Amino acid sequence: MRRRNPDFPSLLFTLFLSVALPLAMILSLGQRLGSVFQVYGVLASLSWIALYFFKIDWLKFKSVSMLTAIINVAVMLVSGTFAAQLAAQKAAFVIVPLTLSSVTPLVEVNFVTITLAFLVGWTEEMLYGGLLYGMLQRTGIWGKLAVAAVFAFMHVKAYIPNASPFDLAFLQDPRAYLLLAPFITRFVQCYLIDFEDGIAGVALGHGIGDALLMIRAG
Repeated sequence: MRRRNPDFPSLLFTLFLSVALPLAMILSLGQRLGSVFQVYGVLASLSWIALYFFKIDWLKFKSVSMLTAIINVAVMLVSGTFAAQLAAQKAAFVIVPLTLSSVTPLVEVNFVTITLAFLVGWTEEMLYGGLLYGMLQRTGIWGKLAVAAVFAFMHVKAYIPNASPFDLAFLQDPRAYLLLAPFITRFVQCYLIDFEDGIAGVALGHGIGDALLMIRAG
């Protein structure tokens, strides 16, 4: 049952970023950035539709949305730095936390890829923070830990391209420490969603954080 309908600007902004812009970029870019982003475009559309009908109030920008966005960005950068330092202590390789590393091996950092990084972050929040956590929110800390574990698991191929997520041998790779970043970030994001009583600010911060990581990598 719907509770508080978001105002028109909130609804229009989430619709634009979650459906219109991803689909427009898919149609214009084609296969140049791989099929993964096309999947994200579809997931963004389906997530927005589901949230509109089941948790429409979560799409509303609230007075605390900018605060949660800022905290989210800070947590992403701090957890990413922490995880990268742990990984670097175990192996001598350069850490390049490219958001789109699962899309193509080499990503040229430019306006398009930074925009895509933002959209990937926004879509992930609609999917994991909105839908998945929305279903598990009432389970308390166990739901937060479960969502964080799923989110980290979904990053295995991005950080360790040759690993099989279903073979725990990948945990012996030093790059497995990088998975702490999405786990910690997602865990904190669940609390931010509780605090905001929505995902608008968290999603905005997630997108900005991913875009900043792309800039730093460039």
